Amino acid sequence: MIDVPSVNLLHTSTVARWHTQPVDHPYGDPQEALANSSDPSPEQVLAIICQQHQFNYLLWHEEDIARSVDVSDSQIAQVKRTSISTTKLATTGSKRSTIGSLPTCKESKSMRLLMRN
Repeated sequence: MIDVPSVNLLHTSTVARWHTQPVDHPYGDPQEALANSSDPSPEQVLAIICQQHQFNYLLWHEEDIARSVDVSDSQIAQVKRTSISTTKLATTGSKRSTIGSLPTCKESKSMRLLMRN
């Protein structure tokens, strides 16, 4: 099992943080963690999880705008066409897939430290 309390703390603390300041990577450099995907440290695993959560957070906020009932069709279209939306949504989808497909990360020694039998 994954160390759920650590992941829950990551999720709750970053959402609170990101609602008061720009989205950042408080758990370290996710690219470094991905580069070391064959045996990332527990901190690097949390950095990967944090980046995944960041992509979801940004996507959810874009989707909230698109689903809003008090905006016009043209505003919804604008959200879908803006560089922020198209770049972030397209990039988010591909990066989410990349992170989810790390074949060796879940088998590494460090990942096993986060997993409990």
